[in-house]
Amino acid sequence: MRNIRRDLQERVNLIEERIRAADAHCEKMVKQLQDERDATVADLKSVIAMIIELLEIERQPLDNAPPASPQLSLADFFERKLIEIGPMSKNDLRNLAMKEGYFPEAESDCQSVDATLEDIIGKKRICQLPDGTFASPTRSQAIRLRRVI
Repeated sequence: MRNIRRDLQERVNLIEERIRAADAHCEKMVKQLQDERDATVADLKSVIAMIIELLEIERQPLDNAPPASPQLSLADFFERKLIEIGPMSKNDLRNLAMKEGYFPEAESDCQSVDATLEDIIGKKRICQLPDGTFASPTRSQAIRLRRVI
């Protein structure tokens, strides 16, 4: 009877080499996908920056006119600003909302801002960070919200 141990060991070695090759191929594909994703995200962020600049340019002639009534709800406005700008304090959010014309009377803003923030935190649309600022909950949710808004 012939000893087949060497043949079996060669087969094991060949299969292990194929496994290493498959792992290397998968790693290469993952790296390529990550690079493509990073490039796409960078392109989209530059488009967002250009749109925001265009919005600012469009608003300039209207700065002297009284603010138009806002199109988004206050909650949607806060979410959009937290996505666009990043974490902000309650005062920053209040000032942005006043600038956009959400509060015709200065007295009504404090209660509206507090109530709106509590509501959207409760619905997990935004979160309050340990330092007291507010932010969009996660990057994936921010992307989803950006599509909705």
